[in-house]
Amino acid sequence: MDRSWSACCFVILALPPESNFASDSATAGVILQKASETPRRLGTFVVEWTVTSHLSTFCHRWYFDGDRFRIESTPVQAGQPGSGGTSTKAYNGTKYQSLNGDAKHLIESKEPLEERTIDVFNPLTPCYQFLFSPNERPSWHIVKDPQRWELAARSARFVGNQIIDNRKYSIVEFRPPNDTVTRRVFFAEDLGYFPMRWELYSATSVLGAVGSVTEFKQIDGVLIPIRIDLESFPLPNGRGGAKISVNADSSTLLVNEPIDQEIFTLGKSNLDMVFDLDKINAERELQKASPNDRSQGVWWTFGAILVGILLVAVYLAGRNTYVSR
Repeated sequence: MDRSWSACCFVILALPPESNFASDSATAGVILQKASETPRRLGTFVVEWTVTSHLSTFCHRWYFDGDRFRIESTPVQAGQPGSGGTSTKAYNGTKYQSLNGDAKHLIESKEPLEERTIDVFNPLTPCYQFLFSPNERPSWHIVKDPQRWELAARSARFVGNQIIDNRKYSIVEFRPPNDTVTRRVFFAEDLGYFPMRWELYSATSVLGAVGSVTEFKQIDGVLIPIRIDLESFPLPNGRGGAKISVNADSSTLLVNEPIDQEIFTLGKSNLDMVFDLDKINAERELQKASPNDRSQGVWWTFGAILVGILLVAVYLAGRNTYVSR
């Protein structure tokens, strides 16, 4: 953490707690209303990002248009086994698809492939982490949802202003009732109240993680982060702690320009396997008859056999009677 931000944190932490909560909440609501305008102006977006951690370095080519997205991930430097290989993930508004480029295996489903798309790094969502519920998968759809901003405003409180490097920030604190984490977000007033920095505190007021936009670019009134630094600090037992750096190639940046919609659907040619989870699950449901249905089927079959035996017995008895005559 650089000295300017350290000083900022010291000043904010020293603010008197006895401020007017109703007034601070109203002020926070106004700030959030202004901050929500930036993502609403962002329609389509294309950029190439490099994400670097202590484990690996990946290059992500990212496209999105509304809810639809496509991300192509390529390892630049794999640090440890299990860091992954080339992959492509997409959503065309109807189906989610995940392609393992190395094994040529495609998985698709109408339902989100959460366990498989959790690693899809949306380069914009970290700035808006105060909108997400605990353990919720980040989604740009949530960021653009007006109801989610209204929900965030209910637990928001304005805690002060700070000028750093000739830029004035409005600081808002978020304390959701069902969350033990408190988020303190720094909104840059001259940048449309864009959230340029965020700090996460534990229930015991211990600083656990910090994120900040250190470089950015504005196109058509829309601010796009070019560099984001994320850091989580070790737990009291010394475990954990990591740093992630996200860098965009500004030469690949396209904002609010038309995108061919076919790019959001992955082709199925030249693949080894295609797993349609919707079809697989439907077949499992058909095969999974309830015990009552099975028992009824057995009794119906057994009854049919008995009726057949009785009919044969009656027929044979009648025939024997006729022959004896």
